[in-house]
Amino acid sequence: MPQTRIVQLLFYQAQPNDHFMNRLVSWFDPPYVHVEIRFEDGMASSVYAGETVFFRNRTYANPHYRIETFTVEDRDYQAMYRHCRLRAAHNVGFDGLGMYLAILPLISRNPPDRTFCSRYVTEVLQLGNVPEFVMLTPCRTTPSMLFKAVRSSNRTLFSSVPFKIELAVQGACGPQDLHPGKKRRGTVTEEGIVPIAFTPRV
Repeated sequence: MPQTRIVQLLFYQAQPNDHFMNRLVSWFDPPYVHVEIRFEDGMASSVYAGETVFFRNRTYANPHYRIETFTVEDRDYQAMYRHCRLRAAHNVGFDGLGMYLAILPLISRNPPDRTFCSRYVTEVLQLGNVPEFVMLTPCRTTPSMLFKAVRSSNRTLFSSVPFKIELAVQGACGPQDLHPGKKRRGTVTEEGIVPIAFTPRV
């Protein structure tokens, strides 16, 4: 039998105190507003607003990520891994207009040198010949559409609920950031600003 490898998709759900752009995307196609793909060695890939595609180690202490885990054949795993590494090396940029057009009927945008999170992850999965995703149109796929597709997959091994917030916050920011009167800084993700305490970039 062919060797199988483990892949994870990580979906971020907008929170009430998120930047309004996160909440706007969630209103159009709830509940998820961002998605990333992660490999067995901890290397993850996606793109944030105003940045380029990344390929780096991520720990995901963020309590508002939902993790879906499934398997693929080794040759497909290797193809996806190489693709993510190359797209990051080529500094593929963020496509804000394409992200908004994805939720509008009849209008689409598909530039080769720019992308957004759900389009990017969908293209990676299609490159890996994951059958549950082959019928999706990447430039019209939202994070929530990807979530529905992976939940229908017989490859799903494990589905996690978000981590306990108090544990993640302790690990991500320390007790000084829990003061109720302290204004949290933000970090830009693909669809807006997520509190920095909940988005460790490691």
